[in-house]
Amino acid sequence: MNYNGVMSINNYVNVLSRENRRTLSISISNTGNVTVKAPINMPLSEINKFVFEKRDWIEKKLNLIKNMLADNTDIINYKKILFLGNCYKPFWSDVKKISLDEYNRILIPQTMTKTELFGNIRRFLVEQARTILTQRVISIAETMNLSPRNIKLSNAKKKWGSCSSKRIISLNWRLIMLPTKLIDYIIVHELSHIFYMDHSNKFWVLVKTYIPNLSTIKNDLKMNSYILNLFR
Repeated sequence: MNYNGVMSINNYVNVLSRENRRTLSISISNTGNVTVKAPINMPLSEINKFVFEKRDWIEKKLNLIKNMLADNTDIINYKKILFLGNCYKPFWSDVKKISLDEYNRILIPQTMTKTELFGNIRRFLVEQARTILTQRVISIAETMNLSPRNIKLSNAKKKWGSCSSKRIISLNWRLIMLPTKLIDYIIVHELSHIFYMDHSNKFWVLVKTYIPNLSTIKNDLKMNSYILNLFR
């Protein structure tokens, strides 16, 4: 198939954003939405050509996202709940509050209706995240000989975490759904920004000191990016 200058970007692109910029860019969300950002006055033919040249990369990434979502249908539909990388099935029981048991069940009080379930499980996960993630940051920070000024939970849509110039660590509460090895990577990553606020070679050398299998971890994190959309 040859580009003929007429092909519509609608074959691939969900959003075309005209902006005050000089270059073209393509981004794909973790739900498979393709966004192209283009200079305000750039001809559509040039945008079409750019998208066409990137079509193999777009199709490869969209297939990966499609497979990722298909493999996790029960989690996306809340038929199963993730906690520290393990799946728990909601089970109504004679308990006073939401809890987990050794049979991979998340126990729900019998008095709780299905309409109340979403909000209450979300609150349960946030509470767990506040305790577990904070403790983990403190532990890893001690290992790295660092002292963050504060630790906060965030509800960010695209980021797992961040570190401010004031040494404030913010972690997406949805990290509590990830396996501990991925949680530790995000924490090490953000703590490393206390030393280096960029992503320079020195920054990555520091991260690799504590996360030697970095490439594998980063790939695993990408395969769990759909979690960022849960409980919205």
